[in-house]
Amino acid sequence: MRKLLGTLALLVSAVSLAPAAAQGQDRAELLRQAQAAYDDFDAPRAIRIARSALDPVLGPLDTTWARGVHLLTQILIEEQQQPLARTWAQWAMRTNPDLPIDSVGFLSNVVTMLAEARGAAVRTAGDVGTSERYVWPGTASEVTEARFRMSPVAPPVTVVVTGRGVLGPQGLALPAGTYELEISATGFLPLRVTREALPGVTTEFTFTLTSAAAAANTLAADVAARLARATVPLQVTRFGAPAACAVGVASGGERLVLTSYHAIRGADAIAANGEVRVAAWDVTSNLAVLVLPAAAPDTLGSTTVLTDGQALWGVSLAECRTPAETRVLLNEWDGRPLGSLALSAAPANAVVGSPMVDYRGQLAGVWTGGGRAAPATVIAPLIARARENVIAQQLLTPQQVAQQENHRYGTVIVAVDVPNATVKMTALEAWHWEELNATGPAPFTFRGAAGRYRLEVSAPGFPARPPQEVVLRAGESTRTAVSLRAVAQGPAGPAPAARRGVPKWVWAVAIGGAVAGGLAMGGGGGGGGTSTGSINVSVPNP
Repeated sequence: MRKLLGTLALLVSAVSLAPAAAQGQDRAELLRQAQAAYDDFDAPRAIRIARSALDPVLGPLDTTWARGVHLLTQILIEEQQQPLARTWAQWAMRTNPDLPIDSVGFLSNVVTMLAEARGAAVRTAGDVGTSERYVWPGTASEVTEARFRMSPVAPPVTVVVTGRGVLGPQGLALPAGTYELEISATGFLPLRVTREALPGVTTEFTFTLTSAAAAANTLAADVAARLARATVPLQVTRFGAPAACAVGVASGGERLVLTSYHAIRGADAIAANGEVRVAAWDVTSNLAVLVLPAAAPDTLGSTTVLTDGQALWGVSLAECRTPAETRVLLNEWDGRPLGSLALSAAPANAVVGSPMVDYRGQLAGVWTGGGRAAPATVIAPLIARARENVIAQQLLTPQQVAQQENHRYGTVIVAVDVPNATVKMTALEAWHWEELNATGPAPFTFRGAAGRYRLEVSAPGFPARPPQEVVLRAGESTRTAVSLRAVAQGPAGPAPAARRGVPKWVWAVAIGGAVAGGLAMGGGGGGGGTSTGSINVSVPNP
């Protein structure tokens, strides 16, 4: 069964994978030998050869390399060496996060272990500042000891392998497994990274640390001045409401200004020393790129070199004119290299759409609300799209953007016929957002994106009125009157019960009319002809 499964895995992979590059042919040959040893039930030799095939210097980390990861993981699992299999799987996923998992050619427990390894090998700030070089054992080597050491050209740092000691000049011998390293140096922020010690492999590290200035309490004067020159105050007008203040930052050139989508959501117009157009936007990432009528005095470059614990600065605006910095810390970068920046708090007094810059004045992200910011890696594709739209002259007005997203505003004024009434509006449409939900005293003026809302009205001493729906129409203002007194008074009273049976006077009138009618129809006229007729009498059912 093991031989059949192994042969099947190689056949499936051989059919589905492109031919290996010239460098990678040696890896393919090693995998063929490892499979042969595995089929001959020589597991130790198969493990040594498969291990050799994973040496990164043999070629690109392509599908042939991925097949070697699968094969080595499967052999180790079948040999009851699950901890070692997990170590190799996590190293592989850390080395190549895009490694495809073959759920057809390999056993289900191999697929499960690789999937779990992908979840465990989440990239952190430490990964950005860490690089490795490997000294790999040969195919005949039976060495199982792993070793960590520093690169000879690396700057002096202190490296502590948690639970094992300090990484000295000669390195540190370790049992195979996953370890956490703490790196520190005078004048730099500490770094923390997780790495695998591989059996028989020496891992040589180089660390790039971030200056302690990154955690400074204030921005340097020249950096603050450059941020102020690149800051663009925005006046955003929505239907029925006074102009609101938002902020953007000049970045990407070509009169481009970056802000959050929330800053422009539902806008009829945006002004910044003239009319502003929209070059690109993304509701999901909460970003928008605007085009100014004239270029800002300065522009900021972006950065993706961020470490946990460093400071970031947002922008506040006094009277929507004078920029000032507001500082927070970067707790962590969730879902790196995309994801979002988790901040220590919402930047105090920051204006919606605020840029977040590092100590050098480089744009790290855009504040999207609360303790979150969109990182530069998410911003870059939107900037590229904006440039294309500028060249193609495919720019939209803010109102056209709001129309496309169903975010144009309308207004409803709710009046209630009793004092101290409270009005509650709840958004109902798929394109609405939670912040639209609102409560306030009557008379209540509500502004929000067009669509249906649930209206609830209550007042002390009055029974609640059943909820009703109101519709806001884009660019329109409507009035709605709600009566709680009518609910309190209820109906006028019970209607009198219907009497059963038919009143005698009905029968009397009906019979008398029938006799009189018969006489009238039977007499009179000339001659003795016969006359016929009918009488319809409506009698209520008893």
